[in-house]
Amino acid sequence: MDDVRDLLREDFGIRHRDLTDLSDGAPLQLRAAVQEVWNEVHEKRRASDKDELDALTRQRLVAHDVENCVGVMQLRRQELASPMGYRSWWVTLDRTAFSLAKELSIRLGPDAPRSPALSPDFLTEFLRLGPLRSQIEKDMRDSLPLLTDISRSERLPKDLVALADRVRAECAGMPERQIRREVRDALDTARLQIGSEARGGLKKVEERLIQKISAQRDEVDPR
Repeated sequence: MDDVRDLLREDFGIRHRDLTDLSDGAPLQLRAAVQEVWNEVHEKRRASDKDELDALTRQRLVAHDVENCVGVMQLRRQELASPMGYRSWWVTLDRTAFSLAKELSIRLGPDAPRSPALSPDFLTEFLRLGPLRSQIEKDMRDSLPLLTDISRSERLPKDLVALADRVRAECAGMPERQIRREVRDALDTARLQIGSEARGGLKKVEERLIQKISAQRDEVDPR
């Protein structure tokens, strides 16, 4: 775990943070609704397991998901408003997280918070394109259009920049504040889009890693 944290901090500037206090300080109604969702999910998953988990282990799994989910929701309450959408996201391969908004709206009504989950497909694209930003000469960066420059500081792939441009064009004539809101909501929705990584979940990631390891072994020992 320490090695993973060092890698994320040194290569990507991602730092470890404890969300316990933030999660515990959330409104009781929100915590109860999120906990109910994850309780139902873990009960269904373990119903068909041959080696059934004991109740204590299942409670720990639920508590872990609730802490991450609610903790990020609370982090968002502390953020300054941004025209590019939220800055705090929960990166997970659990597909339940991407349907969380629907489940919470059933329990909490139309004012329920949006799911804080970030599609792993979006994260993959972000990490792939991230190093390219440092290769742009300063003079060229200074001459970039405003929206492109914002996207660089917000670390957005070019597809999202195009989406922002399209939404802004479609909203022409609206008040600027409403336009900013439409752009922000469209970008947040795009970050939640489920691609092949999110649909496959953790199982597909494990299978792909095993295949790569096997291929590397074959290269070393072609026998």
